[in-house]
Amino acid sequence: MAKPQVTKAILLKDVTDKDTVKWVQSQLASGDYLKTSDVDGLVGPKSIGALREFKEEMLLAYPEAIGAGTIDALAKLSPKPEAGEFIPKITKAILLKDVTDAETVKWVQSKLVNGAYLSQSDVDGKVGQKTIAALRKFKEEGFLAYPEALGASTIDALDELTPKHQVSEQGQVVQSSSSGSTGPKTGKSRTLPVVGLVYENQMIVPNSNITWGEMTRGFSRLPMSTSQFGSQEQIVRNMMATAKAFGKVRQKFGSPIRITSAYRPPNLKIGASRSQHKYARALDVQPMNGNYQGLLNAIKAVPEIKGVGIAGPRKGFWHMDIRPIARRITFGY
Repeated sequence: MAKPQVTKAILLKDVTDKDTVKWVQSQLASGDYLKTSDVDGLVGPKSIGALREFKEEMLLAYPEAIGAGTIDALAKLSPKPEAGEFIPKITKAILLKDVTDAETVKWVQSKLVNGAYLSQSDVDGKVGQKTIAALRKFKEEGFLAYPEALGASTIDALDELTPKHQVSEQGQVVQSSSSGSTGPKTGKSRTLPVVGLVYENQMIVPNSNITWGEMTRGFSRLPMSTSQFGSQEQIVRNMMATAKAFGKVRQKFGSPIRITSAYRPPNLKIGASRSQHKYARALDVQPMNGNYQGLLNAIKAVPEIKGVGIAGPRKGFWHMDIRPIARRITFGY
């Protein structure tokens, strides 16, 4: 089925060409957002809901519309693993140049395409300098050992790879995260839904090592109720869930972590329109001791973290979020 040529964004419900609708549905089905039986060329609530879910996970704007950017993202959509799906089984590390199975090479190349390390035209099942260099860059950015080799951990990391995201707000940092059980009830105070009166230097939840001040930039970014991102109550609950996940990262890392970006109310024109920061489900973090690899390892060791942004020392942060999806995804900047 040919990839549609869409030059101007249009709501999916307004698309009248059945082949275009079928293509969108088939791509969504490949990512397990729809069932194969739903690929019928007819736009209904199920197809619109699937498109919305996909675009929210990918932080794409206008969740019920398709445009050139959405078509490109759908074209790169990797099917979610199911029984019988090909994923290379590698029990012992091997240099990529020594891999002779064309299907394995194609799989690696297609995953590198997802992260914009290669172009689609480079997926040919042949190992050349371009593919080796792409794998090297991917592994160096993710602090993975043996940059030109494939092993079980590299296969897992490649399988999580999704399209790159945009960097925003990293020039501004807030106080380094505190230590202790609950933090002092000092600084400015605000009354918030769900939790009542809280203080700037108070931990969001005990032992979380992140304060209300850090999450809200000194209460300058209070929870905002919107139909798109949820009620104030939901935002506060998301803050608490994010804080719990961060506390686990901090415990595993064992050293102070600076928060470079936390909650971003949707009225701020910062970052992607569907950013997880706007749900209060995301943090951008920086190791104060400079150990970026150790912090990345700690982030990946916490199961609740489903989105990992690979930025690293070049950009000065890692992104972590608790988006509500089953499989973890990683992406670059």
